Amino acid sequence: MSLINPNQTSTEFSNSSSLRTRIAHVLIDLLSFLTAVLYIWPEKIILRLVELLVALILMFGAGLLAWSIYGLYQTGGRSIQMWGLLLLAIVIPIVYYKIQFDSESICNKRTNEVADQINRYITHKLGMNHMAQVTLRSVFDADLPIFFEHQQYQPAQHMAAFVHEDPSDRIAFDTHWAKLMGSDKILKRSIEHDSELVGHIMSFDMPNEEDGLDREITYWIGHEHWGMGIATQALLEFIEIEQTRPLFGRAATDNLGSIRSMEKCGFALIAHERGFAHARGEEIDEVVMKLE
Repeated sequence: MSLINPNQTSTEFSNSSSLRTRIAHVLIDLLSFLTAVLYIWPEKIILRLVELLVALILMFGAGLLAWSIYGLYQTGGRSIQMWGLLLLAIVIPIVYYKIQFDSESICNKRTNEVADQINRYITHKLGMNHMAQVTLRSVFDADLPIFFEHQQYQPAQHMAAFVHEDPSDRIAFDTHWAKLMGSDKILKRSIEHDSELVGHIMSFDMPNEEDGLDREITYWIGHEHWGMGIATQALLEFIEIEQTRPLFGRAATDNLGSIRSMEKCGFALIAHERGFAHARGEEIDEVVMKLE
């Protein structure tokens, strides 16, 4: 594995490997989309049947419109019933086009969602996560708003468990990151996947029970990028930069993805501890991992 220069963005693969990677991802995207279309085809049929029904109602509305206009002409515009029918005839096409637009939007959105899920599943099963184009670079001030948005996803807060008391407090977030950015003792890197900022990773000193300091790692990946092996690849790259050993990592016992990522990078389980998790409002079990 290549060592990343902290001040530069590096390419992980040779040109030939990159070409194979692109071809593989194109094939996966195509397979995922076709599978998704087949998966949601029954939903499309139902939506089309609904549209057919509404189209019939639209034809009825057209006849109703003609009838109401004729009735108003015959009564000199004095028939309340005919005015009501005219209003109904006007509303029917509006409802029709609304349903037609919504049904198309639902189909397209559903197709994209299912395709994304299948894409990640196929990528995982084919063992292609190692192809993730992950690079580390220095953290810029412009990255911080994106980091803040990453941490607003509540399922991610629950998974991480040990977060700040109020992750939505932007002032506290900015204050915390101002300290991180101003400290030379904290090694911090932004994580990019295919040139897109997807998270961050860092190491810091944590006091231990022996009045010493343990070097620990922490990272956060935006939930839109889960399931692609990014955390594992980023950690592999980071431990080439962070040379301190032993190096420690922690995770809630039910955060299996994070535990597995650390195991793949050579961390071993050494202890179970308990701590208060703000995201869950109670004490929970956590694992302590160690890289020698």
